[in-house]
Amino acid sequence: MSEREQHMDTDKRTGTSGQCGNTDEMRWDLGTLFPAKGDPRRPPEWLGRALLYIAIAIVLLSFCWRSWGKIEYLVIDVVISLFLALAVEPVVIPLVKHGWKRSFASIFALLMLGVLLCVMFGLFGNLFVQQVIALCNGLPALYQQICDFVAQYTDFKLPEINSLGGEILKNIQTSWVTDFAGTAISTVSGFFSFLLNLMTVIMTTFYISAAGPKLRRAACQWMAPSAQRRFLFVWTVSQTQISSFLFSRAILAVLNAFFTSICLMALHVPYWMPLALFCGVVSQFIPMLGTYIGGALPVLFAWGSCGLW
Repeated sequence: MSEREQHMDTDKRTGTSGQCGNTDEMRWDLGTLFPAKGDPRRPPEWLGRALLYIAIAIVLLSFCWRSWGKIEYLVIDVVISLFLALAVEPVVIPLVKHGWKRSFASIFALLMLGVLLCVMFGLFGNLFVQQVIALCNGLPALYQQICDFVAQYTDFKLPEINSLGGEILKNIQTSWVTDFAGTAISTVSGFFSFLLNLMTVIMTTFYISAAGPKLRRAACQWMAPSAQRRFLFVWTVSQTQISSFLFSRAILAVLNAFFTSICLMALHVPYWMPLALFCGVVSQFIPMLGTYIGGALPVLFAWGSCGLW
């Protein structure tokens, strides 16, 4: 073979090997898409679970956003049940320490709360309802007294009470058949809705109170040991502080309403019971401004019925 033929043969082999190299470079490396275990290109093990949890959270948030109007009452009932369960916790814990099962302790605490409410309603319920009705009926007279006082000492003239809801009254149908039927339907449906919400709150409160330790254990199963200790510490502190706050505020609200009622009775202020109850609840459970809002209404009624001094 001549020297020229040898060079041509060498060029052919070189070109062939170059084409093979280019072909190898153009192939897809599936190892980069699905790396095997132990490959440094493989993502961490927690990434798949994190993506799954993010997808589940997005689906749940989208569902709640779209159906909030239909599940609003259920969420409110659960929140009320949670606060009631925390409120009875100071009664449940001592019973459990004395050897009671937590379920029986929760039932006993809820029964005691129900009996207390029934006794209070039995003693003062009739009087409370009568005073609330009289209070609603006496609002026009009180408003007229305030208007007269303002007109006497200032140049400002308050609007007449008949014109306050004029625009609303224009849109109300005047047919007594329609009004009666609508009132009857709304009353019956409202009563059954109240019973359903009441049963939901009672049952949910019992399960939250009785299954408190199980809920903590179920939540801790999804956490690392170090996170479990922090979670249990935060849970215990929050539960203790919230339950103590609700329990103490309830006692203070009762004392506030009791002494306010005595003061209003001594001043011969009408509607003293609903005013005292309003003052006790609002002043204790609304932060910062609750004291002023709760005390303003009894002062206003005392001023309107008994005079300024």
